[in-house]
Amino acid sequence: MVKFTIALALRNKSQSSQNLAKIKHRLVNLHRNENLGEDYLLHINPRGKVPALTAKSISAPLTDSLSISYWVCEQHSSLIPETHRKTIQRLLSHLHRIQADNNPNPAVDDLLARNDISPEHRRALKYKREW
Repeated sequence: MVKFTIALALRNKSQSSQNLAKIKHRLVNLHRNENLGEDYLLHINPRGKVPALTAKSISAPLTDSLSISYWVCEQHSSLIPETHRKTIQRLLSHLHRIQADNNPNPAVDDLLARNDISPEHRRALKYKREW
């Protein structure tokens, strides 16, 4: 959903679109549980979900696709014209809800069973498990 929103924004040739084109993507391999790593849970997204967006201009990481899509739309106001704002926001919210995946990850318990993780990482994994 986020990649689609960015693709729509990049169709515009404005300065803000050029800035958006400079976003660096870092793939997070869910099959290798990279989203459960200490750095990811402590500094990017404590819920261990993807996507997430970090930037110097954002006070805290955006940790769900809907908030990231809204951020992109704020940078490119033409994506949500005022005359259609309520309809677009309703549809965006509905689409993102369909995409939501709240399946538990058994790897969390496997990591918690280990003795070689830091106390901070253990707390972050417990938090992730509760979500």
